[in-house]
Amino acid sequence: MEKYQSHLKKTAVLYGALFIICLGLLVWQVVLLGAVLQGSYAEGFVAGFRLSLTFLFCLFSAINFINIMKAIRNAEYRKKMYISDTDERKRVIEEKTSAAYRNLSLPMLGVATVVAGSFNHTVFFCLVAVLLVQALILMGCKLYYQKKY
Repeated sequence: MEKYQSHLKKTAVLYGALFIICLGLLVWQVVLLGAVLQGSYAEGFVAGFRLSLTFLFCLFSAINFINIMKAIRNAEYRKKMYISDTDERKRVIEEKTSAAYRNLSLPMLGVATVVAGSFNHTVFFCLVAVLLVQALILMGCKLYYQKKY
């Protein structure tokens, strides 16, 4: 359990740093957002999306930081968190979900790319790039895990 507590302390530092970085980015975007709102609808939409995503990163890092600090201070909560983190059933569910997502996302993205090619070439090329990057990441992971195991 000492090893797990040490792991929690390192994780708390990382979440705290992520929170501070996201908070800085949030403030920076709010300052810049005032100028962007004068622009077009698309510029405002992109700025709002970026602001929302940064806010969510900030919120989730704060929630995780608070939970980890609670686990560091409370032995009973730490034990529950350790059991939850090392639960084999939960790991199998995550692995099966990831495999199903991977097996469905690439073909569906391929279909979406073909359909988008009929309507808009810019969207088509963006989806082709995303499809290629995902395929490269998948192949890289397969090669890595084939050599590792």
